[in-house]
Amino acid sequence: MRIERLNHYIEQKHSAPLEAGSTARPFLQTSGSSGAREFGHPDRMPKPLECADLSALWSRAERAPRRGFGSFGGGWLILLTVWILLASACGPQKMASQPKYIPLRSSTFFEDGKSGRPLVEGTVPHGFERTDTAFYTGKTSSGSAPGAPSPPTAGQPSPPAQAGAIAANRAANVSPSAGNDVTAFPIQVTQAVLERGQQRFNIYCAPCHGMLGYGDGMVVQRGFRQPPSYHQDRLRQAPVGHFFEVITNGFGAMPDYSTQVTPMDRWAIIAYIRALQLSQNSNVADVPPDQRGKLDSGGQQ
Repeated sequence: MRIERLNHYIEQKHSAPLEAGSTARPFLQTSGSSGAREFGHPDRMPKPLECADLSALWSRAERAPRRGFGSFGGGWLILLTVWILLASACGPQKMASQPKYIPLRSSTFFEDGKSGRPLVEGTVPHGFERTDTAFYTGKTSSGSAPGAPSPPTAGQPSPPAQAGAIAANRAANVSPSAGNDVTAFPIQVTQAVLERGQQRFNIYCAPCHGMLGYGDGMVVQRGFRQPPSYHQDRLRQAPVGHFFEVITNGFGAMPDYSTQVTPMDRWAIIAYIRALQLSQNSNVADVPPDQRGKLDSGGQQ
């Protein structure tokens, strides 16, 4: 059916007479048995196309792009989308130029000229409530006696246990200092606490203070300023709150370790320092009777 329609179209196209003065366009025809195509003139009637040639011509016609909005709708849609994206990219970026203050930028709106506003007095970050003054600062709260139990917090001993720990450790401290440093531990000192304190001490303190606290650590041997010995009378009689203050805020050439060492670990380190002081300034009478046998065996069970 398709071959007949194409042959009919060719016959009608090339049998029509030419108008006077008109020039006909060359057309594509086949010549010879080889089927080779050449440009001829419409006054010569072309030979009928073979079936294979007509099929190839029809296939090409079907694959040829069709003219009209419907056939180019997809292409126009893509071009329109690209144009919209380019137009929007070239426009002003409202989110980038929105009115806002970057850190430390000045402001004419506030009287102090600062864009950053101070926190409301009494603001406490989530998870940083510090109701136990002695535990978190090493100081006595106003109006309370040095070494008195402070309100318990999560993870801290209950009031009876804390009071018992303070009473048991009060003898190892001196009377209240001239300042408001606590003189008794706000935690219960146990074997686990001492072991934790030894571990933290060896990490953060021993490089300067030495393994036994004489101030002869490896950093000092390499030329750093020597810290005082823990075994001098001034530090043996210093309240535990003094050590907490120094660890938290630093002292002299010693930087603060408030970031590296948590409050609980600070008290554990202080407990281990007290153990070091006791070990270097004691005699056999200070050792419990049930533990004296270990001295003769070199500390072996």
